Amino acid sequence: SKCQLARSQALRASARSDSFAVFIPECKADGTYTEVQCHNQTGYCWCSSPDGIPVSGSSVLHLRPNCT
Repeated sequence: SKCQLARSQALRASARSDSFAVFIPECKADGTYTEVQCHNQTGYCWCSSPDGIPVSGSSVLHLRPNCT
C-alpha cells in the first residue's frame, strides 16, 4: 500500500542517516494511514486522511489531536 511503501522508505532513510528529521508514517492493518500521525522527533501530531493527506489546522505540539 501507499502507506506501507512510504513507511518502509522512511525507515530505510532514517537508518541510513544521522538525521532524526525523517517522518515515519503509521499504517493500519489494511494499509491505510492511521487517523493520527506523529513526528516523534519534533513532537507534532496531526490528523490524517486514510490516504495520508494531513487535515489542515489539526497539527498540535506535544498533544494528541482530536480527529473525530
